[in-house]
Amino acid sequence: MTYCNSNRHLIELDFVHIHLFQKRKELIREVEMGPFKHEVDDGLDLRKAAFECMYTLLETCVDRLDVFEFLTHVQDGLKDHYDIKMLTYLMVARVAQLCPGAVLTKLDKLVEPLRLTVTTKVKANAVKQEYEKQDELKRSAMRAVAALMAIPGAGQYLTNVV
Repeated sequence: MTYCNSNRHLIELDFVHIHLFQKRKELIREVEMGPFKHEVDDGLDLRKAAFECMYTLLETCVDRLDVFEFLTHVQDGLKDHYDIKMLTYLMVARVAQLCPGAVLTKLDKLVEPLRLTVTTKVKANAVKQEYEKQDELKRSAMRAVAALMAIPGAGQYLTNVV
């Protein structure tokens, strides 16, 4: 992202590589570990890198972004893997500060994944690590909700989350 920082005038931001943000079936395989089957997502690292780039672009080149398209990808990230959700919660909080009007127009689509995270319960037989991960997700989601609540007019969408 040094390129983005030093050559802002040369960058034309476009999400032409939309497949980088989506879970692809051909990159998911099933691995047998003893009597258990485990799903491995070989595209996860690529998606994480794409979302990390999005966060960097938000911080450095927000004036060059199509915020509505950006929020569409954030919306997808809210339904993805734990690591990507954590990044997208940060992005939601930041974009709520930078572009509150755009966030308000997409808020109805952002609220449901946040609500699901906040209300999800861990299985009774889960290990301590799963409890900790879920608590961390809930805390991050609530920070995003707090940032969204600061937008005038957003409260009506967020009543069933908090």
